[in-house]
Amino acid sequence: MSEISFTTSQNVTIDYEIASLGDRIFANIIDGLIKAGYILLLIFIAVKLENAVEFSSSFTVLAVLFVSPIVFYSLIFEMAMQGQTPGKRMRSIRVVKLDGMQPTLSAYLIRWLFRLVDFSIMSGLIAVLVYISSKKGQRLGDILAKTCVIKTKDRVQLKDTIYERINDQHDITFLEVSRLTEKDIEIIKKVLGNKEYRENFEMLFSLSQNIETKMGVKREMPQEEFLDTVVRDFNRYIGGL
Repeated sequence: MSEISFTTSQNVTIDYEIASLGDRIFANIIDGLIKAGYILLLIFIAVKLENAVEFSSSFTVLAVLFVSPIVFYSLIFEMAMQGQTPGKRMRSIRVVKLDGMQPTLSAYLIRWLFRLVDFSIMSGLIAVLVYISSKKGQRLGDILAKTCVIKTKDRVQLKDTIYERINDQHDITFLEVSRLTEKDIEIIKKVLGNKEYRENFEMLFSLSQNIETKMGVKREMPQEEFLDTVVRDFNRYIGGL
């Protein structure tokens, strides 16, 4: 399985599996079926409207309703669902920038504009050939937008989220955890949950230092204990909101 590595602002490298060609094809098929269902619904509505209003009026309404959602389908959904369409979500894949961050509006627009080249010309053969030749599993639109499609985990466990089981009696040590984001906690948990990362002194030191700076505190405990405390404090904090 091909993987791509992203380095976070805390200098932590996280590996993700690149979405397979099969996943991307099946996601497109699912999205195609949704579009087909939408078309059938519009045809049904148009038939009903034809009996109530002039055909020319119903045809104009149908044309507007038909063209817009179909044409802008991927652009609208990827922007609204943070890099996913319904098909991508069902296949657990997502569009991200090459640095692991969420794509910008311009990146989504470029991917959408080049769908015409990738999928309409030669029935998608260009997209397949470019994907196969790309080390990052990119189609032409991805290359120009500097994005890629990654595989997200199918089964999410507690350890894979920002959440942590904590004792009901746990008292918050650092109230400054309110200055952190869920992304910060996610990175901390990934590091603490990986033995290789956890035993890397430089990585722990860099991460601890960044978290201290963000929180505006000075730790007086070992790095690993500090990071673990931050995770527990954050969970207690959001649990009390």
